[in-house]
This record gives sequence, C-alpha cells and structure tokens, in this order.
Amino acid sequence: MWRADATVQAGPSPWPILMVNAVAAPRSLPRAQRAAASVELREPSRTLERYGASAIPEGSTIADWPLSYEDLEPAYAAVERAIGVAGAATSLFEGPRSSP
Repeated sequence: MWRADATVQAGPSPWPILMVNAVAAPRSLPRAQRAAASVELREPSRTLERYGASAIPEGSTIADWPLSYEDLEPAYAAVERAIGVAGAATSLFEGPRSSP
C-alpha cells in the first residue's frame, strides 16, 4: 500500500516497490580490529604513539573517548537485541559480541 502523505487514503503503489527487512547497527571497534570505516575511540593516544607530538596541531581539542569498547559492548548488545540484530560478527566492520 502507498500514500503520498498522511492526508491521503492508502492504495496501490503507482510503481513497483521492493520491501527490504534489514537492520544495520554499526559498532566502534577495538583498536586491534579497526577497519577504515570504524570509529576510533582512542584516536589522539594512538596518533601520539605512532607519529609523536608533532602529529596533533597545538591547541587541538581532539580527545580520547572516556569509554572503551569493553565499556560500550553491553550497551551495543542491549540495543541490538531490542532492534532485532542477530548473528555472529562476520566482517571487519564488527567487533566481538557478548551474544549472537
């Protein structure tokens, strides 16, 4: 069924509509598993370790997150259960899960 807005009664779609049931719930990753598309929780510390103090401009406000992946994982798991994410982590873009 289709309707242009809430003021119109729903009816057949004027064009083919494909329905996809999918949920994506990206997680930040632990540093050891970091992929290009992930969020780094400890970027300033990692940058300093790798490139030294000159790599971060003076006066920069960049800061490490006060939480680690291990701190966040139970919250990720709770949200994923609530929205229906299921299955084992199978790609570079997923961190370890406490439950499937």
